[in-house]
Amino acid sequence: MWDHKPEGTVPRLIFVFGHLFGMVYTHEAGHQNVLLSEGIGSYITPTWNTSGLAIVGGVMDNTLINLRDRNLPAYIRLHTGGLEADYGIIRLYPIKCVSRK
Repeated sequence: MWDHKPEGTVPRLIFVFGHLFGMVYTHEAGHQNVLLSEGIGSYITPTWNTSGLAIVGGVMDNTLINLRDRNLPAYIRLHTGGLEADYGIIRLYPIKCVSRK
């Protein structure tokens, strides 16, 4: 990702915030993928709540409690799904650390 960074302060800020936004969106999409694979909901979208936190909207608490009670492995994977997505993105676009001397 950093091998192709733009020059200048404003383009760099846009670059960094664009990647942060993208990472948040794909993280929540990882949770969404687990929900959809379990057949939960047809209108589930990664979004932000009023506090600015990223969430997967369209899922009721009772639905999650039911998933926990009937399929604990899927419930646990739901909570790690975002990390799986993050790992996949990092594997595709590794950040290369270069030491400056």
